[in-house]
Amino acid sequence: MSAPSAARTDRRRGVTESEGAVLSATGLWKRYRRGPWALADVSIAIQPGRIVALVGPNGAGKSTLIRTWLGFERPTRGDVRVAGVDPWRRRKDALRELGYIPQQPALYDELSVEEHVDLAAYLRRGLDRRAALARIDDLG
Repeated sequence: MSAPSAARTDRRRGVTESEGAVLSATGLWKRYRRGPWALADVSIAIQPGRIVALVGPNGAGKSTLIRTWLGFERPTRGDVRVAGVDPWRRRKDALRELGYIPQQPALYDELSVEEHVDLAAYLRRGLDRRAALARIDDLG
């Protein structure tokens, strides 16, 4: 049950090659502590320009897969890449390529909208604070 050493897969089997993929997972396994496997031998390659939906019941591993691409979770086995970058080793580079909106928003009740924008600007160098606040003002 070890991960394949190469990212390429056989096109005759109908599997897309990982080379050039925006997001890829190859032989990905993830287990939390000693519990059941959250992901078991997942291989997927999402090429640029594609629209993809992850569909499945609660506990199927959708969020775990996304969290490995974000560098929030370390694979137990296998490999994940974001535009060719290992998000666990180079999270900052990987996050430059991603946008992520969680199912449950992570807002702080004690912060104002402007303070949330300030926090985002601090965490995301280059965020145009004035433009963000102007957009929020436009939305009312």
